[in-house]
Amino acid sequence: MKPIRTIIVDDEPLARENLMLRLRDLAGCEVVAECGGGRDALQTIDKHQPDVLFLDIQMPDLDGFEVVDRIPADQMPVIVFVTAYDRYALEAFKVHALDYLLKPFSNQRFEAAWAHAREQVLRLRQDRNHPHPYAGRLMVKTGGRISFLRVGDIDYIEANGDYARIHCGQRSYLLRKTLNELADRLGSEGFARISRSVIVNLDRVCELAPLKRGEYRVELHGGAHLKLTRSYRSQLETLIGDSL
Repeated sequence: MKPIRTIIVDDEPLARENLMLRLRDLAGCEVVAECGGGRDALQTIDKHQPDVLFLDIQMPDLDGFEVVDRIPADQMPVIVFVTAYDRYALEAFKVHALDYLLKPFSNQRFEAAWAHAREQVLRLRQDRNHPHPYAGRLMVKTGGRISFLRVGDIDYIEANGDYARIHCGQRSYLLRKTLNELADRLGSEGFARISRSVIVNLDRVCELAPLKRGEYRVELHGGAHLKLTRSYRSQLETLIGDSL
């Protein structure tokens, strides 16, 4: 089996060493890097493309949630948060972390988290190798009727609480999925996150117009205007392979 590539991110050296000692004894696990901060983690993730990320939450430069928020959807590894604070658990699962290890944790608890992460990685690999024939469509229920939307026809999607509103031309649909779920699914379909609350179909973008503070107005074919926020600018540059 192809090794499961893993990165450790924690600003405490002893915490990183603790995870390293546990992970290096696991069959099929390859720790490709360790990082002491969030900014370093983003560069390292982009370089190594890990399968699993063991991620601290409280760090001095970028916290764990900011790191997850800035990882491009097509590079998103399986996330296991590792922290000494239980108050972040709800927020962790809102960003679809697979697990939440509370320090100090037992060997049994760690092994359960790893087994869960390994299972998820293998499932994702299988899905990539055997894509579903209807992966290019979204199923939307409206008023008792079911619509199948081609993802290529979608202009953009915006967050709406625990739902997402999908915009296709003059029509919109409410889907009971979070924006993070859709960003993960559509990252390989040419969609990009341009703000915390919007992902856009890059094929529908016709122009970017600069605004203040490094932001851009995103103009779509069909006339919709959106905003590219500064914190998502680098992700878009990576996707298009050029600087704005």
